[in-house]
Amino acid sequence: MRSIIVLALVLFCTASLRVTAQQHAWPPEAPGPAPIMTGITLGGGKTLPSTQRWNLVWADQIVPSWVTPGQVAFAARNFVGTQKIFRSQVPDFETLNPNWLVLSYHLATCLNPAANNDCPDPKLNSGTDFIGVVAPKGYVSEYTEYFRPWLAAKGIAENGPAFEAMFQHYDAAAPGKRVWLGDPAWLMNLEDANWRAYVTETSLDWLRGNANQGMFFDVAVETNAYLFNPNASNPAPTNFDWWLSPHKPFGFSGDITSRSAFAPYMNQQFLRYFQHLYRQFHAGDTTYLVIPNVDQMITTVYDPVWLDGDANGETIDGAMIESFGHATGGDMYLTLERTIRHITGRGKILIAQSYPASSGDNLRLIGMFMLVKNAQSYVNFLSNSGVEWYPEYEIDLGNQSQVPSTLEALRVMGGGSSGLWMRTYEKGAVLCNTSDAPIPYTLSGSGWSRVVCNGGGDVSADGTMLPQSLSAVAVSGVQVVLPGSCVILQHAAATGIDAASARQPSGLTLYPQPADDVVTMQTNDEVWNIRSIKVYNAIGAEMPVQSTDYTTNGKVLRLDVRGYAPGWYTVLVESGGMPQRVLLLRR
Repeated sequence: MRSIIVLALVLFCTASLRVTAQQHAWPPEAPGPAPIMTGITLGGGKTLPSTQRWNLVWADQIVPSWVTPGQVAFAARNFVGTQKIFRSQVPDFETLNPNWLVLSYHLATCLNPAANNDCPDPKLNSGTDFIGVVAPKGYVSEYTEYFRPWLAAKGIAENGPAFEAMFQHYDAAAPGKRVWLGDPAWLMNLEDANWRAYVTETSLDWLRGNANQGMFFDVAVETNAYLFNPNASNPAPTNFDWWLSPHKPFGFSGDITSRSAFAPYMNQQFLRYFQHLYRQFHAGDTTYLVIPNVDQMITTVYDPVWLDGDANGETIDGAMIESFGHATGGDMYLTLERTIRHITGRGKILIAQSYPASSGDNLRLIGMFMLVKNAQSYVNFLSNSGVEWYPEYEIDLGNQSQVPSTLEALRVMGGGSSGLWMRTYEKGAVLCNTSDAPIPYTLSGSGWSRVVCNGGGDVSADGTMLPQSLSAVAVSGVQVVLPGSCVILQHAAATGIDAASARQPSGLTLYPQPADDVVTMQTNDEVWNIRSIKVYNAIGAEMPVQSTDYTTNGKVLRLDVRGYAPGWYTVLVESGGMPQRVLLLRR
């Protein structure tokens, strides 16, 4: 085993500093299972680790030719898993991390050709190479290795009617009217039973018995409609939209006259398609995760409501957001709002994948992540090698407050898409500004420090990290949060939000959440026998509660919170038995 070398770190001001060591294992404590594990069983008896406290890392891709044994060892010790990994690599990681998680890879709605020139206008990807899939065989041509054999086994003749019906077309069901992606790939007919059967059967065949926990379905970003471009003679950026009148999807009655009118059409296509995938992936005793790449979700004409499912069933177990946090202003707001509403606020898995930039921007990216993450959220700053480490991963503010179902519950200032948003943690808070102007925020009390990070990057070939620092600079009073930025704050005192209180106790319910003026608490006890009620704010300071602030009636208690500022509070009720504690969110 390589010796541990302590990095030389830089101290900013007279602040506390935690040294990051080489060949360390993250997190320093073994996390328990994520909440989603109560309802699923993954292959190999593996479990998703909880991120109630830690920023855990899920790599985007670790390609064999890119990595050394030292980098493999580092990733196995410090990451939780990866997608786009070769089957032959998995034992190298499992030897060091038996719970190493793996997602196989397939395009969400597309099929790759045998060669790039098989697609019209392959642009910069011309030639006989292929855009491959990461399957048990490795990086191979899907069309040659899997699609053709499947067609033969099903008795479907190439270029016959059943074959052609598997492709999405505009205007007419002819090869020349196929719709293609920016990379050489065809958009497939999501309603076609044969295409659905191919995707589910092939995907599950890859997953079963191959140490995979699910499938990463890439490019599920349908209202970026310009990506699906049929015009071979008119290259980007002036390609025509295949769905736009006077054209239309083959078999569609009516006209689609705008991008906003196209969104409902593809939302329904994706809804039914992913409901089918979800049912198949959850059909047995073992659950295989459905994790599409939904990009940043920032288009203003489209809200990906298909992610929520409907009365006919779920669609996803979670989603990866590619380039998470790289947008600012209104687009930054859309990423945050839709991440909570469609993913983390619904208890789904989040994989937030970003591209590293400056230390200040990395802190903004991790701040956005910490604002919206739930207890099954993972992060990654994608590097050249796929194995990197940044001090931002190791920010520890203790347990997080429960993520709400809407971003609006986290608003501190502003209105609409512009504003300041705050998420509280056991030992600190995260502030993010989605407006185009600086916003001052006044800290209450003392004991605050502002987190500062520097350095990091690709892990060296021998498995050692680049120099990096994680420090906290003492601050007080007004903190200015710059436009499109985030501030991460530590506090010397615990807030009173611990692992137990971050979950709603089974014997005590509180509504509405978030609260406006008066909240109602209900107990399973026969009656309230109130001895005391105490309320603590996000930094652990006790709030004033007078006997006139609450009333009881049988098993129901009402608490007046009109004097409280917006934010998270812990309510502690002593009623003769064990004290009961519940989180309260003031709007």
